[in-house]
Amino acid sequence: WCWTLLSGLTPLSRGCVKTGPFGSLLKKHEHRSQGIPVIGIENIDRMRFVRGSKIHISEKKAEELVDYDAQPGDVLISRSGTVGEVCVVPSDIGEARISTNLMRVRLSQSAVDPRFFCLLFNGSPSVLKQISEFCSGSTRDFLNNDILAKLRFPVPPRVEQDAVIEAVEDQLSVIDHLEADLETKLTNARGLRQSILRNAF
Repeated sequence: WCWTLLSGLTPLSRGCVKTGPFGSLLKKHEHRSQGIPVIGIENIDRMRFVRGSKIHISEKKAEELVDYDAQPGDVLISRSGTVGEVCVVPSDIGEARISTNLMRVRLSQSAVDPRFFCLLFNGSPSVLKQISEFCSGSTRDFLNNDILAKLRFPVPPRVEQDAVIEAVEDQLSVIDHLEADLETKLTNARGLRQSILRNAF
């Protein structure tokens, strides 16, 4: 394993780390109910991409914001709210742009699997500690390019990354099944409670 900054995990080309468009770049009156989707923090949930966008923009506006595109394999990071929540953009995303509350990281996949990068953000004690320390000192945690550039990531060879990803995804699958089973039982319990109350009255 080796320790590296984010710059060691991204291609040499510019724009690999991008913060969503601010203020005048995307105004509220430019929002549409249909068109090119704008991905926001509501699309990130526990290392999973949540489909469906509240905001869309016209093709003309999307062309103006082409530097803020989201491509398959990109990593999206929440800048505020739940700081550090991450997910990988799915392969069938199509044309899309990121919102101001997100950061887009385009990794060199020969160096690190985007899924492993997400695991580091969610589970590595050293990375989580750094994020907490760098984001402290203000009334609200807020991640930015400067903080992201300072973080040091522990990265193993790709073979070990693949093994870690497989092991974690197996466990997450078990958790998903348990959650679904629990939700079913809670629904049944609510129905039973209502039935008991009806009978009592």
